[in-house]
Amino acid sequence: PSPSPSPSPSPSPSPSPSPSPSPSPSPSPSPSPSPSPSPSPSPEVTFKVKMSVTVDNLSYDKLQESPDILQLVITRLREAFSEILAVPVENVEVALSAGSVKADISITPTGQATPSSIEWKLTETKDSGELSTKVVDKVGSVPGIETVTTGGDITVSQITGPTTEIPGGSTNSGTAGAEID
Repeated sequence: PSPSPSPSPSPSPSPSPSPSPSPSPSPSPSPSPSPSPSPSPSPEVTFKVKMSVTVDNLSYDKLQESPDILQLVITRLREAFSEILAVPVENVEVALSAGSVKADISITPTGQATPSSIEWKLTETKDSGELSTKVVDKVGSVPGIETVTTGGDITVSQITGPTTEIPGGSTNSGTAGAEID
């Protein structure tokens, strides 16, 4: 008899290559951990250094009637204090009132300027006469200033302060009340 063919083994399924994993996007770097939120800082305490300067031979009433000159006088006073103190002009506020012309100056210290350094510089320039000279020069340079004078030369007769206004309304007096000749 002829040999019967041996049953051939049924082909076992050959392992089909498993699908290669599709390339997954490379992991993106995880965001660096942000610092945990720190407690919100307490509101910054804002000190103001105050000083008053009386400018003689200017008419407050005439200034009120000449808004352009009034604005230039305020600007020049702000510039004078800004230049002397090396603070931004935006940090210098000026309010004028009657009594010849009384200029109430308020300076907000920023950067390297501290209330005590501003008080020191104001006292130094007041005592040396530099502050009076700067105010007279700046105000005297306003175009048309002669139309708002009372006839004499512009002078500074009194400088009061400086004092530091401490938040809450109290003040720390430097040389408050000192008068100059």
